[in-house]
Formats: sequence, structure tokens, C-alpha cells
Amino acid sequence: MNPGLGNPNGELVFVTEEPRHLVDWDEYEGWETYNEEWMPRFAEASGGRMIDRLLEQTRLNLKDVWITDSIKCPTKGDEHRGIPETETEEAFECCRAYLRRELEAIEPIGIVTLGKEATRRTLEEFGVPEWKAKRVRVTKEYGERPFDSSIPVVISLHWAQRTVEEDEWVPVIQAAIADLVESEAR
Repeated sequence: MNPGLGNPNGELVFVTEEPRHLVDWDEYEGWETYNEEWMPRFAEASGGRMIDRLLEQTRLNLKDVWITDSIKCPTKGDEHRGIPETETEEAFECCRAYLRRELEAIEPIGIVTLGKEATRRTLEEFGVPEWKAKRVRVTKEYGERPFDSSIPVVISLHWAQRTVEEDEWVPVIQAAIADLVESEAR
């Protein structure tokens, strides 16, 4: 199982699609040592740089947020470690309750979903009917908070998407995040 990265008491949570790396827990003393190793790597990667950029209009930075996956286990198998390949939706169904508990435990002021599937899965966990969550078009509704939920959810594109130019969508997300952070400070 892949844990999140960053600050587990973060004011904001960024939810992405699914883990892209397998964790060998025998290599770490615990989550803290895992986070100490992987957070700097993530900060230098495109995802970390993009999240820092999305936070530019706030007082927050990458160290102030929690980053997690909407699916907690990799769907790509690893034969050498006995990890079978898993169908993506099956993996989500198996671990969806963990996502909700994780988000509720952190009690963030808001969630920023990164990508279509992360958005759909997160919205479903907050009571949006599956058919409505599936209709969200992140390429058109980015920056919006179209559903009432116990924790506000801002829809964003994923940093790896290439269908909308960054100079179009990034300022919209920056403004939405700044509005969320400012409204919570009031």
C-alpha cells in the first residue's frame, strides 16, 4: 500500500490518480523515513513543482499540504515481490474507504483533485452519485467546486495532461485555491 506524502496535518490535500511506484516497506523504518526520502524526490519532480506553482497565490507551499492517491495500491504488478496486476476500478473499490478515512482524519480546509479519475473517485467518496461524478469534465470545469461536500473539492487537471495549455488552466486553479484558503481564514 502506498501512503501519502507531505504534511499529514496539511491544510490542503491534493488527490491524484494512483501510485506509480511500489513501496518496499522492508527498506524503511516507518512512514517518516519513507516521507523523508520520497518527499524531496517528489518536490523536484513535475508533480511537486506543479503543486508548488498552484500554491503561489497563497501563504502555503508544498511542505504545508498532504498529497495522496485516490487508489492506495499500485495497479501494475511486480512479479518479483508477488504483487499481482490489478484492474484499476477493482483496486479503487477495495481501498475507497481508506481514501475517505484519510481525508476526514486530516480535516483539511479543502481538497484539490488532480485529474479526471481522482476527481470522480473523490467526489464519489463524498456522496456525489457515480453518474454525476462521471459527468465532470476536468478540461472544462477546472477551478470549480460544483458539489456541496463536507470538505470543499476544487477540480483540477493533472500536471501530466496536455489537452489544455498550462497558461490557461493554472491561473484558474491558483485563484480557486487562493479563494478557498482566504475564505477559510475569515
